Amino acid sequence: MGRSGSSFLGGLLNSQKHVFYVFEPLHDIQGQHRLNRATAIEALRGIFTCQVNKDIMTFFKSNPRFAIKQYFGECARKPSCLSASAINAACYRKTIRVVKTIRTRVSWLEDLLDDLEANVKVIHLLRDPRASIISGWGRGWTIKASVSCNDIQNDVTSGFQLSKQYADKYMAVRYEDLCDNPWGLAKHIFAFLGYSSLPDSTIRFLKTSTSSISEGAYSIRRNTRRMQQKWRSIISEKDLTEIESICSPVISMLGFHVFRDIQNVRNYSKPLYNDNYKNTLFKYDI
Repeated sequence: MGRSGSSFLGGLLNSQKHVFYVFEPLHDIQGQHRLNRATAIEALRGIFTCQVNKDIMTFFKSNPRFAIKQYFGECARKPSCLSASAINAACYRKTIRVVKTIRTRVSWLEDLLDDLEANVKVIHLLRDPRASIISGWGRGWTIKASVSCNDIQNDVTSGFQLSKQYADKYMAVRYEDLCDNPWGLAKHIFAFLGYSSLPDSTIRFLKTSTSSISEGAYSIRRNTRRMQQKWRSIISEKDLTEIESICSPVISMLGFHVFRDIQNVRNYSKPLYNDNYKNTLFKYDI
């Protein structure tokens, strides 16, 4: 879902060399109410195999700077860049393709993970829904807690299955862990991707992005530790009651305490993490 910290994770993955990085390519398909398993997988497979389809081309033409940051930064004003052949050629010139999307259900991804040509690995980012929902509401977004938490719960359930079935291709990451220890978790993420150590370009990204603060909707220059539990200081009692009454099962599934009243939320001696949580989805120790 939105406000999950995915821009920071996307930036982390984009810090590798030779990356073709596509940002939210399913945005237009969802806006046209045509997003489903088939349309999502077709579009994503086209990116990973450098054979972009009509839907993705339409999106690139209408959202060039939003879609492919590095590529369009070089030639966004040249019409020749906005052709399928030019985009596919740019994609082929890179050895790594990264897609950041919040619009794909985890249960849809099995087809991609089985596709040897696409050769995909999935990093599934999860965040405390109280934080995500409050952040979205603060920006005036229309978010239904019931819909969001049902989607997250379904994604977590699917994630458990994928983690067993595709242990070397699926990794679940908790946003709060990334905030708490970005360097430690980055090492686990890049080990999952096949690196023996963090690339120099990623080290530079982390040095910059984990200390500077910017509050833009898609900003990655944030003090990550500062952002981790910011929601606890701003959530109202009414919003807390509404969200927890609906979302407590998935909050617990993610390993967080359900606070139940505003005094507990504001009291930072009350830990966010549930020490009794049995971690079987997040397979790292930081």
